Parts: sequence; structure tokens; C-alpha cells
Amino acid sequence: MRTAEEWNERYGAEDLPWDTGRHDSNLERILKEFDINPCPALELGCGTGTNAIWLAGKGFRVTAVDISSLAIEKARRKASKAGTAVDFRTADILGDEIPNGPFGFVFDRGCLHSIEESGRRAAFVSTIYRQMSPAAQWLSLMGS
Repeated sequence: MRTAEEWNERYGAEDLPWDTGRHDSNLERILKEFDINPCPALELGCGTGTNAIWLAGKGFRVTAVDISSLAIEKARRKASKAGTAVDFRTADILGDEIPNGPFGFVFDRGCLHSIEESGRRAAFVSTIYRQMSPAAQWLSLMGS
């Protein structure tokens, strides 16, 4: 798993092949298929905020976190330019307090699959589970 400094280097160098500037079509599809309505939402590893901003535009009250402070700076500027309210936070999911919960929806497009150690993966899942309301739904998109 990369450190905050390594992620800041990637964002500083604009080495972001995953950042297409468009919200994830799988996120849109799942919200429709599972009839997930606006609620408090948490996005993990939000990067420059594209998906968080899209969710907020759909009426979700979004808290979006990333370990990279540079990514969060970029996300805040993007949200301001879009006129969208998102609570962006620089945070390490495994060590920092996440405000505004419990959440009815959690979206992860790249965090869980980047954790290779099973003990840290279990801690991640446990941490997020504690942030969720009883009927919450969690979508993690994973790839290699």
C-alpha cells in the first residue's frame, strides 16, 4: 500500500491514468439497479473528487476522503468550480476519524483492492462497517 507521500507525488506529477474526469458508470448503474436514494454517503480514496461531486449533484450528502492532501486540494477546487458542496477530508481510513457518519452508502473505487495484507484488509472492512448505518449499502470496485 502506498504512503501519503507517494500518492502526493503521483498527484503532483499528474500521473493519474484512472482520473478520466468522468464519474464511474458502474456507480451510476448500481445506484439505479439497487434503487439507492440520496443519503449520507462516504467515498473512500476520492482522488480529485469526480465521483463525490457527481454524487452530491444527485442529492447525496457526501463526505469524501483520500490519503493524499494534494488530491483533496484538487478535489476542493473542482467542487468549488462546479458549485457543489462536498466535505473533502485528508484522512487515512485505518487511522483517522471519519466525520459525518453513519453513512447510508459507501463507495470505494480502488482502496480495498490496494490493501495486500489480510490483517490490514480486515481492519479496513471493520472500520468502514462501523461507519455504516444498519441498512447501508457498500460498493467497492476492484481491479488489477
